[in-house]
Amino acid sequence: MRIFILLTGLLLSLPGLSHAQETALQPQGKIELGFNGLLMGYEARLSQNLLLNAGVGLGSGIRVQDRHVAFMFNIAKPAPFLRGELRYFYNRPKRLLKGKDISFNTGNFVGLQTKYSFGRADDADLHRGLLTEVHWGLQRHLGGRFLYHFHVGLGYIRDFNTGSGMAVPTVGTQFSYVIF
Repeated sequence: MRIFILLTGLLLSLPGLSHAQETALQPQGKIELGFNGLLMGYEARLSQNLLLNAGVGLGSGIRVQDRHVAFMFNIAKPAPFLRGELRYFYNRPKRLLKGKDISFNTGNFVGLQTKYSFGRADDADLHRGLLTEVHWGLQRHLGGRFLYHFHVGLGYIRDFNTGSGMAVPTVGTQFSYVIF
C-alpha cells in the first residue's frame, strides 16, 4: 500500500515538474531594431522567471537642457550605447495553461533597465548620458525567429555633458530577430 501511495504521489508531481521546465526562460542571442537604434543583445536566464537582457548598439544620443529632454538620432553618426535590463516575467505559467505561446521568452514582465549612451565628440547634439527606468512590458513571438517588444514606465535621465537630469516617462518598442 505504501508503494502505491508513493508511486501515485510521484506520478501526480511529474506534471508539475515538467510544467516548471516548460515555462522556464531560455537564453537567446538577438538583433534588435527600435526607437533606440540597432542593438546586438543576449538574454540570459537568471532563474525560472528572471532574465538579464544585455546588449551593445548604435543609435540615438540624448540631450537634457532647461528641463527638456531630446533624443537625437543622426543616421550618419550614430551614438554607441550599452543597455542592461532585468526582467521579471509573471504570467508565463498562466499563458501556458491557456494554450498561448511562450516560446522565445514570450510573456509579460516588469523590468529595471539602464542605458548608457557614449554620445559623440564630433556631434554637439549627441551627449553622454544615462537613463535608468522601471517599466512594465511584454514580449511576443511573431512567428519564425521574429519577436516584438514593448514597454512603458518611468525613469531618470542624466546628461553628463550639461550636468542636467530629470524624471521622464518612458516608452520603448522594438522588433528582434533571434540568431541563436
